[in-house]
Amino acid sequence: MKSWRSLFVLFVLAGLMLVACGGGGEEPAATAVATESQESADTPEVETPPAEPTTEEDGSPVTIGLVTDLSGRFITFGKDIEAATNLAVAAVNEAGGINGSPLQVEIVDTGGEPEQAVVALRDLADMGVFAISGPLSSGEAEVVFAQVAQLQVPIITGTANKEGITELGESWAFRNTATNTALYLVAMPAWAEAYGVETAVLVYDEAEPVSAAAAQFAIPGVAANVGLDIVNKDEPITFARGQTDFATTVQRIKESEADGLIIVSAPAEAGLIARELIRQGETRPVLGHPAQNSNSFFEQAGEELNDWVLPSIFNPGSTDEDTVAYMEAMAAADPEPPTVPEAANYYDIILMLAQVMNEAGINGDTPPEEARVAIQEGLLALTNFNGVAGEISFGGNVDAEKTVYVNVVKNGQVEPLR
Repeated sequence: MKSWRSLFVLFVLAGLMLVACGGGGEEPAATAVATESQESADTPEVETPPAEPTTEEDGSPVTIGLVTDLSGRFITFGKDIEAATNLAVAAVNEAGGINGSPLQVEIVDTGGEPEQAVVALRDLADMGVFAISGPLSSGEAEVVFAQVAQLQVPIITGTANKEGITELGESWAFRNTATNTALYLVAMPAWAEAYGVETAVLVYDEAEPVSAAAAQFAIPGVAANVGLDIVNKDEPITFARGQTDFATTVQRIKESEADGLIIVSAPAEAGLIARELIRQGETRPVLGHPAQNSNSFFEQAGEELNDWVLPSIFNPGSTDEDTVAYMEAMAAADPEPPTVPEAANYYDIILMLAQVMNEAGINGDTPPEEARVAIQEGLLALTNFNGVAGEISFGGNVDAEKTVYVNVVKNGQVEPLR
């Protein structure tokens, strides 16, 4: 039997041909749970190649949930995640669905708010979804994962990096991305070697939970492990989420004689800092955070951005035919490049769930409680899944083993550092 990835190549080629020829068709089997913020004019629709489910029988659908941010500060991530999810759902249905049942996804916008993520979790659980993909941020995941053990619904985030949060789910919460520590253990020594960095100044957003956790715990620990001296570890340069004027922040950075800069923040603020660094003539190499792999960062920073190194779980230079096909499909679905790397994790989440459910004999008539247990057990046993973001294994753990890539921005464009 062909793999999901191989079937997807055929699906993408067919979809792109339909688009090129002006062909029509039904939308992929994906629905949305609307919220006021989702319906706002500021939330553009993301189109995906049309695909008509080709299942063996028209039985009850298999429904999973997607909890993401279609509004708020991480809308760039959320819209790409939505697009990748819809592509994956369409690919699964094109390949026959889940044991003959069509796959559909209920999408809920949380706006990046943890309390809304909890509401989404409970609503989807009451709806009877078999599993949930998301949420996006560590702040949301931390509160949601603390409740999934009680509800006994398997949930997988493809973006939340904070260490320890999956333990809250008592084997019901999974992570298909790398932790901050895992990311920096690869990226920091690569950055230091490429630019001859022995000392660094640390700058971070103290009001953003993901940034603060990385800067306060993961980065100092990794720096000590690799022999990098953070010169201001006792008095880091901090700022608050939403800040727009970074002239004084950059002036403080310039007072340091460190070899390089470590800047940890959400994409919007990072872009403003990058632009101010350029304006003030500061050219030392920067080690950033994976959250900065975002349109808002690149748009704010501009084409003059250079030597900003970003850890990632996705290799944009991959020549793997399935990964290239995924990238082409995402470019067609969301014409505002670059696509955020973590969207690939959410594409792979759908295909992992599909494989686990097919192997367990689940279909649309399976009782939700039975399906959820089978999915949990299947994910825990999953090894060597060949995703578009690389090989994935859980192997009895809730945090997947992931390959970490290190990319660098040159003249506003992302390329592999090595």
